Amino acid sequence: TARAMDDAWAHLTNGIQALPRTLEVFGRKLEVPLAANGVARFTFDELCGRPLAAADYIALAERFHTILLDEIPALKSEHGNEARRLGLLIDTLYDENTKFICSAAVPPDELYESSGKNEWFKRTASRLHEMQSEGYLRQTPREKIDAEQMPNPAQA
Repeated sequence: TARAMDDAWAHLTNGIQALPRTLEVFGRKLEVPLAANGVARFTFDELCGRPLAAADYIALAERFHTILLDEIPALKSEHGNEARRLGLLIDTLYDENTKFICSAAVPPDELYESSGKNEWFKRTASRLHEMQSEGYLRQTPREKIDAEQMPNPAQA
C-alpha cells in the first residue's frame, strides 16, 4: 500500500530531505525523482514505462543500496516492453545485492500474463520472492558510489 511504502521510505531515509538527482549514463541524463540516504524512489512508469536499458539500471544499482518502486500494475501482453524492463531491473538489482521494496497490484507470480510465451518472467517472479527473504535482506550490498555527491538539478 502507499502508506507502507511511505513508512519504508521514512525509515530508510531517517527523515533526511529527499531531493531529485540526475545520473549521467552514456551521455544521457537519468532523472531520479527522490533520493536520500542511499535510497531512491520511483513510480513504475518512471522506471519501467520509459525506454531505459541495462546501463541505466546498473547506474542505479551502483549508486543506491535500496530502490523503492511504487505502483507496479498487473501487466498483460500489450505491456511486454514494460515487463521486460521490470525483469531487467530485477535481474540487475539482484545481481548487485541492491535491496528492492515495491508495491504491486498482484503477487509476483501474477505480475505478467501474456498470450505468448512468458517463461522468462518466471525467473523475475522467483527473484522477487527471494529478494523478500530474510537471507537476501541480510546480505551485505556491494559498495556503492556516493549518491549524495551527484549533482542536484534543483541547485543548478
